Amino acid sequence: MPYPGDISEFADFQQYLIGTWVNKEFGTDASGDAVGGQDNPLSYNIMPLPQVTQQPDQEGYPGYILKNFKYTETLQINDDKEVAIPALAPNRGGRFNQDPRALFYEQQVKFAEGPADGNVVHVENGSWLYLRSDEQEIGPYNKGGEVHGRIKEQPPELTVAKQISVPHGNSVLAYGSFDDRKDGAPEIEQADAPYPKPDYLSVEPYDTKRTDSDNYQNPHPEFTNFPNKPLKLAVNILDPDAYIHWRVSTDPLDNDEEGVITNIPFQERLADVTEYDADYWLLSTDDGKNFDYLAYTQTMCMEMIVNGRTYEFPHVTCNVITRDK
Repeated sequence: MPYPGDISEFADFQQYLIGTWVNKEFGTDASGDAVGGQDNPLSYNIMPLPQVTQQPDQEGYPGYILKNFKYTETLQINDDKEVAIPALAPNRGGRFNQDPRALFYEQQVKFAEGPADGNVVHVENGSWLYLRSDEQEIGPYNKGGEVHGRIKEQPPELTVAKQISVPHGNSVLAYGSFDDRKDGAPEIEQADAPYPKPDYLSVEPYDTKRTDSDNYQNPHPEFTNFPNKPLKLAVNILDPDAYIHWRVSTDPLDNDEEGVITNIPFQERLADVTEYDADYWLLSTDDGKNFDYLAYTQTMCMEMIVNGRTYEFPHVTCNVITRDK
């Protein structure tokens, strides 16, 4: 049974995550425009949608549409000290425990542009787990001492788990690990353009700027084809001097452990989520005293049926948010 935990026993990245995070201005771009805030966030969502009906003024309709946009978010992590407290949830193994140390989060996302500007587009909740091995106490209420047996070490590639609940009817359990704090700025890799696979479909929607109010599909092709560009711009502007990185995925790990994705039947038939990958960076601009900027990029792969054939479409989101409290 989970019970309250002492945050000092949690991983470093978890301790820095507690609080509320929002989009706030943190600098200016090469044009002198303020970035990071509600009006001009360094974020982007790349979302393919299956749709049979042709769109207005769109020639050569490929059988799908896009719903790409900048967004703002509010992310609360254990910000309610009465209910959503940091929790320990020991898993007994007979001679030793695995001790998940959990932080709970709630996320709300809003459009930052387009016909629905300011409206809520996504909600999600879940938890971040720090996994470690520990001694097991004897008895149901831990009153009889400890079992002194050999503790099997936690696999180093499996020290973090993310549990995700999305009301589309998707549940995700992804595994990974975190790195120790490092000095300097992170090197954020440029992701490939998230085109559908196999490559039988036209990718014209990805390459064409579409900002009409009745056909607002792809306002920033430079972000669509270079999904991590907002993060790279943010790192250049913030110029962090320290960072903490962690990654989770549903792909098999080095020890063949792998994550799990469960979808409701409608999603399984028509937009089945099959993979999840995410990278997170906590950024510091004061020599590691505080980590007040959170950058992330995540990809959900969905299998959708277009013109009778199944394609894999990557759904990519990235954002840079600032600690509000």
